[in-house]
Amino acid sequence: MSNHSSIYQRCVQARLKIGKPGNTRTDKSETQATNMKHGVSNVASVTKRILEDPLRTEIANLTTKAEKLHEDNTLPFDGMDILKSTNYKDYIAKVTPVLRELSGKIEAFCDPNYYEGAINAQAPRMKGLFNREDFYNCDEMKRKLYIDFKIKPLGKLEGFAEVFDDADLVKELQAQGKEEEDKEVKETNKVAWNRLYAVTNHLFEQMKDDNKRLLQSQFDKLKELAELLPKLSPTDDPDLATIAKELKDKVAILDPDDLKYDPENRKKVAETTESILDKMKGFI
Repeated sequence: MSNHSSIYQRCVQARLKIGKPGNTRTDKSETQATNMKHGVSNVASVTKRILEDPLRTEIANLTTKAEKLHEDNTLPFDGMDILKSTNYKDYIAKVTPVLRELSGKIEAFCDPNYYEGAINAQAPRMKGLFNREDFYNCDEMKRKLYIDFKIKPLGKLEGFAEVFDDADLVKELQAQGKEEEDKEVKETNKVAWNRLYAVTNHLFEQMKDDNKRLLQSQFDKLKELAELLPKLSPTDDPDLATIAKELKDKVAILDPDDLKYDPENRKKVAETTESILDKMKGFI
């Protein structure tokens, strides 16, 4: 396996946080009335959805899309999300247009004229449950609908030597740091292995049951993941690359319709998939 210390030369930290202002409120008067109706206290709680707006829905959908792209293209390491340098261009090409569109829609939504109009439009829908005080004002909404997107270098273990004059202490700290780093790298790679195992195992469960239908999308998903994960591995894990290639060549390449009409071949492919799964268990 490649030298773990090279992770600092191979990867950068990628941070993506998107604000998600709350959209529900507890109606105190309705809560009190409901509890009184049933002769109870602090049992019922009446919650209302305060804002239904098409532009707000688009913002929520784009937020989910951006977060999914970020999650798919990064791995956790020492409390951070790290991005492999070889996957940097692809990641930026995918996430940038989504964030640009999201930013534009947030700006449009937080325009005072539009936002106030959206609030006023809730009154007919909510009727007696409408309360203007339940809504953020325009400035509050702007602060809560934020996009925090940054990419920066990782720190370096070599910095210990610049801080401490005690050579023995430097060695001790470097050894300790290397041990902690190795553990984090192992956990990071394990996430990649678990992702691949989960998708492969799901397909295997479908294949071994003749009554379950096999879909092309399941094979496409396995192929896509098998191609992507080796690019995410911060240590260029050769075992992950080997298993991923085996899955592409022996499983993901197949046509589910062919397996549908050939039970014996379906059984053989299921056995092959199970054999690969057994190999993967040593890495998760």
